[in-house]
Amino acid sequence: MNNRKLILSAISSSLLLACQFGWSQSATSVQVKARVALAQQTGKPLPLVPANAVPAGHYRPHIMVLSAMASQLPSLNAQFKPNLTLPSFCNKPRTGNGFQFCPNAMQAAYGVPFKKTPAGTISYDGTGMTIGIVDAYHYANASSDLDHFNAEMGLPACTAASGCFKQLDQNGGTNYCGANANWELETMLDLEWAHSIAPGAKIVLVEGCSNSFADLGAAVTTAVSLTDVVSNSYGAGEFSGENTYDSTYNVNKPILFSSGDNGTPTSYPCASPYATCVGGTSLRVNPTTFQRTLETGWSGSGGGCSSQEAQPGYQSANGVNGCGVFRATPDVAADADPNTGAIVYDSGNGGHYLVGGTSLASPVTAALYADVMQARHPFGQMNPSLYTAGCHGVADCTGTGKINAYYYYDVLTGNNGLAAGPGYDQVTGMGVSNAAHLGGLFGLN
Repeated sequence: MNNRKLILSAISSSLLLACQFGWSQSATSVQVKARVALAQQTGKPLPLVPANAVPAGHYRPHIMVLSAMASQLPSLNAQFKPNLTLPSFCNKPRTGNGFQFCPNAMQAAYGVPFKKTPAGTISYDGTGMTIGIVDAYHYANASSDLDHFNAEMGLPACTAASGCFKQLDQNGGTNYCGANANWELETMLDLEWAHSIAPGAKIVLVEGCSNSFADLGAAVTTAVSLTDVVSNSYGAGEFSGENTYDSTYNVNKPILFSSGDNGTPTSYPCASPYATCVGGTSLRVNPTTFQRTLETGWSGSGGGCSSQEAQPGYQSANGVNGCGVFRATPDVAADADPNTGAIVYDSGNGGHYLVGGTSLASPVTAALYADVMQARHPFGQMNPSLYTAGCHGVADCTGTGKINAYYYYDVLTGNNGLAAGPGYDQVTGMGVSNAAHLGGLFGLN
């Protein structure tokens, strides 16, 4: 047997043992590294937690892994920060129109932080706002890893000592419990990329004691009570009786969920009418300026017609009618393709990783909304205004010219089992929010 076959055999054995012992409950860094190694061997992104590896009544993170980033040699990136040297794996094109995003490149692609009148004197970077991040299990190095990432990426510090960062248990205290390497990587993705897109915002991480519906539901309730917008990057397949959980998300604040990483159908809680369901795109940029050149629907983006949730009024009133009496998902989208993925630092799993999934799209979008919310105009439940802005009450929100291009980048191509296209679609919803213009909808000049 040659060395390649030996390696693949060892990896397969590790993955089998991981599944046997329960990915969702007892994952270790060894299992994470085995999953990453398999992705690198095959050249294909893999869900960090397979869909069939989580027991009923539990959620899994919607994060996908593609590669470990071994090189940490600095390279000059003088265009944006003349005195900053970034790790050499930052902002590098990959084969097949791929890209490895570090924060400054994605900021440029999505136009954040942004300035508005009068005279462009205020930079809207989330200052004065607080982003809630909900994840399962406790990660002891979350604060120090965030500090490391911010320093190497040239981002403002966000520390516990300054009051910018808080880490709480599901009830708002510090009685932490459990540890899980899969959720650890998810946690750092959420923290680092929420801060990357809204570097002026505070962050509250609320950790469920486990990934059960009950524990993560409690964590959501705590996060809602302490923050302005909440991002959740996990879900489960839809199920009979899910509606009984909807009351947890029926809150007077924006609450975002990732739509999934395996294409159609969508997941829950993303299908809840009270959630802003965030689908996924593949983001292409100019490799020199980092300006967006194209955004297409990502094949893994969860989406489709809910099998359980009734069509909400904000969809029926705005011409989103492709699912009949049921809710259509997602609502909006952002970068999620691991091939156009983000660099994440996680010391517990050994360093830097290139990751994606709608686990990336949710915190990026939540942070983008924190930038918009900086003026502290009340948002309440966000979906009615998002659809009014996107579809502006037309009889049918599908087709060329139906999405308001001032507020959204309309994603025209891509397929997750359904086809993306002009107007609302079940791959990317209304498209990618334009933060600088969307601000006007909520009262910014």
